[in-house]
Amino acid sequence: MKKLITSAVLVAATMGSMTALADVSSNMSISNMYLYRGLNLNPNGAAASGGIDYENKSGVYAGTWASNAEGGYELDLYVGYKGKAGKIGYDVAYITYNYPATAGNTSLTDNNATEVKLAIEVDDFSAEYYVNTDSASDYSYLSLDYAMGKVGLHYGLTSDTVDSSDVNVSYQVASQLKATVSIASGDALTDSEKNPLFALTYELPIGK
Repeated sequence: MKKLITSAVLVAATMGSMTALADVSSNMSISNMYLYRGLNLNPNGAAASGGIDYENKSGVYAGTWASNAEGGYELDLYVGYKGKAGKIGYDVAYITYNYPATAGNTSLTDNNATEVKLAIEVDDFSAEYYVNTDSASDYSYLSLDYAMGKVGLHYGLTSDTVDSSDVNVSYQVASQLKATVSIASGDALTDSEKNPLFALTYELPIGK
């Protein structure tokens, strides 16, 4: 944990210095868990994550995001294009999820995945559809979100051999602090994975 905290501080300092560059933004957060599509991907401890993004005025963007996860860490890379047609915002992206092998767990790479994202946004409502492009799997994930001031509502549906879903309600406690209650369901999940989850996430003020 001491190494994780030290690394997080170094990453935050590095990303903070990069925010002065044009069209470059950065983000970093800490949470009591790694909540992802209704599941906790780091059940043995807290999660520290951060990312760097580049966006061109044309709408083209690219970025990277990393977090510690169970048994190792996750490193995502993505590139996409977003724009607006009238009141409708749209976003198309290609995402790779990478789990480098560690000395203690060489099978982490089995979790590597790639997805194509299609998304639209109208006022406070957004819909995102993710399609897995790996030859070994053909799952998809639909995310529907609605914001009402400080409250956020989410519904997610994973379509696979056996479907599962997740629902959560979030509340923006403060400008950088968000609380989320989430629950997942589906025959593919274990009893423990169906237990309600409470995530408290703090976004570090490193700016854009």
